[in-house]
Amino acid sequence: MAHNEYDMASEVYSEVLSAAENIYDQNDPNLCKIYLEYAASLIRGSEEHFVNELEKMVSKRTVGSSRDDDLNIAWDVLEISKSVFIANKDHNDLAQTFYLLGDILLLNNDFTGAITEYVSSIVEIKKCAGKNTLSESEVFYKMATCYEFMEEYEKCVEFLIKMKGISREVDEELNCKIKEVLYKKGEKEKKEKIARGEVTEEESESGEVIDINMNKRQKE
Repeated sequence: MAHNEYDMASEVYSEVLSAAENIYDQNDPNLCKIYLEYAASLIRGSEEHFVNELEKMVSKRTVGSSRDDDLNIAWDVLEISKSVFIANKDHNDLAQTFYLLGDILLLNNDFTGAITEYVSSIVEIKKCAGKNTLSESEVFYKMATCYEFMEEYEKCVEFLIKMKGISREVDEELNCKIKEVLYKKGEKEKKEKIARGEVTEEESESGEVIDINMNKRQKE
């Protein structure tokens, strides 16, 4: 969906929400389901905005206004919805709520907080007994994304592999992603070894590693 389409969707949900609030009590699950859709449209619009802002920065164009207000609104309505869904033991909508809360934290670079929300989403998905609208694979991908940003590449690969375990089909895009993350992991380990003085940059590039401790043992 294009960026302006997300804006239009948000406006539509905003109008529907205004009408619904005159009909339903704030704690009514039906109103909370509308909150959920409204929050999702705000978050997806913010994601598109984030990508557009990055493109503007790369091309040195003027950066527009932020979407912080949208995310704050989304957070508030999700917190209201969460309380109602918990009271009604609505695991399906709870899974979606935690997932969207995680997305907001991810957009705000709070990766640890996002992972906590995604874990809660997985817990709720498992309670749905196959009747959930959100898949574990979608959540695992977001968790992998968080770990990649945190440069915890082993954990990132762990969740990408979990995604492979869910899918019964060969996913070349996912395989490429795993290879990409493993390459980043290798590059990070090289830099750490150089920083510790275990290898030189030349040795790291050539793949030749000299075991200094081995030479010491031979002299002894």
